[in-house]
Amino acid sequence: MGKENKIKQIKKMTVMKKIDNNYLKKIKEIDTENEKIQFIKNDTFIELKDQGETYFESKRKSSESISNFIIYDKKNNLMIKSGTYFYNSPIGIYRKYNEKGEILEEINKDEGFSFSVYDLIEKIKLTHNVNLNDGKLDRSVHRGVDNKSGKLIHEINYDINVNKGDFKYIKIDAKTGEILSERKQQLL
Repeated sequence: MGKENKIKQIKKMTVMKKIDNNYLKKIKEIDTENEKIQFIKNDTFIELKDQGETYFESKRKSSESISNFIIYDKKNNLMIKSGTYFYNSPIGIYRKYNEKGEILEEINKDEGFSFSVYDLIEKIKLTHNVNLNDGKLDRSVHRGVDNKSGKLIHEINYDINVNKGDFKYIKIDAKTGEILSERKQQLL
């Protein structure tokens, strides 16, 4: 996956952002490393976590599966990293910042994935009548390199019958959008 994680230098741009004081209070109330704090505010699902040297903040609309995250330096509470996830897969531009808020580097997490997650959302909506961007937690989407073929792929799992433990597994070529494989499985 080296090519899609290519680092490039960018023009000087400053983005100074500190962690919200109310969020910081919530994190300090828990006072436990890696303990998640989750709540909904104004139809936005928020997750906070003390990660030792940093604070983690993630936000997503309750009705969506795309989340934005920010990592703050614990010493000065300033943003040092930011990015976007679709389920557990990084998408879009990942950024690192210095202590002045200047963007040090950007990594395009979509490089090589010609068939984007937005294309994937539309395709699965049309072919399987499932909206992958609805905020439901009964599914997963991963993307990466297929072990057998070496192709970039999107892998989707979703429940088709919760009571029976049935789920659908779909593998899609991340360049062409072609369905490479599809099967129904049952959880034991």
